[in-house]
Amino acid sequence: MNEVLQITDKTVIPEEVISLLEAKECGAVVTFTGRVRGYTGDKRVFALEHNASGKEAEELLRDITDEIKAKWDVQELAICYRTGRVAAG
Repeated sequence: MNEVLQITDKTVIPEEVISLLEAKECGAVVTFTGRVRGYTGDKRVFALEHNASGKEAEELLRDITDEIKAKWDVQELAICYRTGRVAAG
């Protein structure tokens, strides 16, 4: 299984991450894109700060990858984790 795990402080462009996948025999690509919501309950959110260090973030991605592989038969997996300040929206 091809795995692409990235940690970046740059804006994530889903199409660029998807382009790293190689299994052309797969008939579908399932994606999940998170974003910072503008409100949590009645409290305004302006940004989130993702402070995971490289090692912590790598361990987090590895745990997520292991869980996905245990639950589903996926051909390929690409996860890109954004660190740093991420504005709402």
